[in-house]
Amino acid sequence: MQLITERLILREVTLEDSPYLRSYSLEEAYQRFEANPPIEDWEFNYITQWMMEEQSVLPRSYYYLAVAPQENPALPLGSVHLTIQNHTHRQGEIGYMIGTQYHNRGYATEAARALLHFGFHTLRLRRITAADIISENEASLRVAEKLGMRREAHYAETQFFNGRWWDTITCAIHKEDWFACRV
Repeated sequence: MQLITERLILREVTLEDSPYLRSYSLEEAYQRFEANPPIEDWEFNYITQWMMEEQSVLPRSYYYLAVAPQENPALPLGSVHLTIQNHTHRQGEIGYMIGTQYHNRGYATEAARALLHFGFHTLRLRRITAADIISENEASLRVAEKLGMRREAHYAETQFFNGRWWDTITCAIHKEDWFACRV
């Protein structure tokens, strides 16, 4: 599977992407809002292999895609994912991570927008969320808002890590709102 935007290619994750994606996940901008300790190389490779195995599962529930520039598709800038939480109710969840050296260029929004388009048009999902965003993660919340998502829930002190309790926010968009924004 591959999605193409104005500047990006969203393609299936490969084992060669693993070192890049792991290094991005270890950056302070992400670790600050990460409840789990950093994982080892071998663990990240195992997760990447699992992502690759999920590419052939039917019906497919997990879409993990590397985000790369069109001029260099082998270099992942980050990743996006769409998880179908419930096939019957047509509900999904997205997430996005772009290496900090590529921040403030609109890549996360552009990639996530392509994934939402895929989710609503191709997969015919009814609702897609960006769930459990740490309330202080303003960059992630900004991306969700640029996508037309609205804040549906604010949960007080739901995660404990880095020596404190954190609030989380769930943002969502329904297919009707997605299509209304695109007319």
